[in-house]
Amino acid sequence: MANSSYRTVYAFAREMYPKRIKLEMQYGTAGFRSKASNLDHVMYRMGLLAVLRARYKKAVIGIMITASHNPEPDNGVKIVDPQGEMLEQSWESWATKFANVVDEKLEDTINELIKEFDIGNMGDRVEVVIGRDTRPSSPHLTKAVMDGVLALAGKPIDYGIVTTPQLHYFVVCKNTNRRYGQPTEEGYYRKLTSAFIKLRGSKYSNGNYTNKILYDGANGVGAKKVKYLKEALGESLIVDMYNDEIIGSGKLNY
Repeated sequence: MANSSYRTVYAFAREMYPKRIKLEMQYGTAGFRSKASNLDHVMYRMGLLAVLRARYKKAVIGIMITASHNPEPDNGVKIVDPQGEMLEQSWESWATKFANVVDEKLEDTINELIKEFDIGNMGDRVEVVIGRDTRPSSPHLTKAVMDGVLALAGKPIDYGIVTTPQLHYFVVCKNTNRRYGQPTEEGYYRKLTSAFIKLRGSKYSNGNYTNKILYDGANGVGAKKVKYLKEALGESLIVDMYNDEIIGSGKLNY
């Protein structure tokens, strides 16, 4: 792709998602995490990077927007590779570089990555699947990611509020042409519950112990999803729920 074709990329970067902070970001095992107010430009640029990664791997790539157990004002982002694994370590430094480069050098950084990995299929409309947690900042940050994907002519697929394991599952399903399972929440629950029931049986008690757990949902996305899982498992597992308020409670991870 010629430099002139990046007009949309830099228009968004300059006008909607400029890098306003001097804080240095470091991509690690958990991706990026910070105050949500620091992350607009990071999310946009991770959308760009995910498209480049998808074109390099010729596969679907995932982006999860979450800060897991961090306080509610925080947020974060991590990239999921084609087989549901975390981003390849050699690309973590590129994620760090994308997040920290000044706006005026973003074009050079993209061109540098394309050259290093010989990415020649810049016209391919690759898919990037996106999930998010229940934090108030997540919808806004999701839009930034999607704008980054669209700016490089990728195809964003927004799964909305999902858990991180669900997002990993969707990526694997799509990259195995659904041989691993259906890339839907229903497919996820079906695969998980059928495996559990096959291993454990469908009865609450098998004579050795009773199948019961106490689940603390931390008033987050897990609280919502475990309710569906609990229903799907029926009598094979009893789940007592705690801290299972979901959205807008202001008590996430409290």
